[in-house]
Amino acid sequence: MNGLNDYKSITDGRFAERIRFEAVLEYVGKEIGFFGAQPGAGKSVSQSRIRDVLSAQDGTDSVMMIGTDLYRPYHPAYQSLMGQSDETMALLTNPDASKWTNLAISYSQHLRPHVLLEGTLKNPPEVQSHASRYVAEGFSAHLHIIAVHELVSRTRAIGRYLEQVAHDGSGRFVPSAVHDATYAQIPSALSSLLESEQFTSATRYDLNGDVLIRAEAPDAQTKAQIEAVLAMARDSRVEPAPLVEKLDRYRNLARRYERAAVQHDIEVLIDRLSR
Repeated sequence: MNGLNDYKSITDGRFAERIRFEAVLEYVGKEIGFFGAQPGAGKSVSQSRIRDVLSAQDGTDSVMMIGTDLYRPYHPAYQSLMGQSDETMALLTNPDASKWTNLAISYSQHLRPHVLLEGTLKNPPEVQSHASRYVAEGFSAHLHIIAVHELVSRTRAIGRYLEQVAHDGSGRFVPSAVHDATYAQIPSALSSLLESEQFTSATRYDLNGDVLIRAEAPDAQTKAQIEAVLAMARDSRVEPAPLVEKLDRYRNLARRYERAAVQHDIEVLIDRLSR
């Protein structure tokens, strides 16, 4: 079953390209997974593992992936925005991509496959609202958090972007302020979500997608344990040499492709790691 929908572009008044949501089976799953972490933390690894498990359980067409980055390429101005400045593309396409994400959420609640919803947990009330809507439709809601030190995730985000630039001429740019703001609010967002009692389980992963801790029907004790694992990852000492080596290589790429903002971010990170 396909979902075909035309939506008028918020940004320029023109109709966007049609988005063909994934062809998924009806009523086979009804499990919703919310994923949260700062950019560069490796959400895609954990998502892929869970998708593989659910697909093996109920079929390859039983899982629907939802996330704003999946829908940005459908924006009518996407190619021109990427050509002008990949550093501002996300900001300018956010209104439409967010609208399409909400459309996909509504569509998935009607169709009721398994759903994996990517996000950063920047807005806990919104996540709670989505979770409440899914639960009301008979889904079991699961929270998935990735615990990665900020210096590691920022380095990974920079490397991903520059490798995309080298290969494709443009990439998915994440401003340092966006990364840092998301990272800073994860503990409070996690605490708020766990207290909401909307989630059947809460699982925390490392960078490689390995489970650090999993709690069924999180209570006060398991909530404290999950938060302790997060704090441990955030407070752990990072070995600077491997990161500096990577950043030095990325700095050369930033210079070659004239990405001044990224080069500045790299210099700041190297300075922090060298202290």
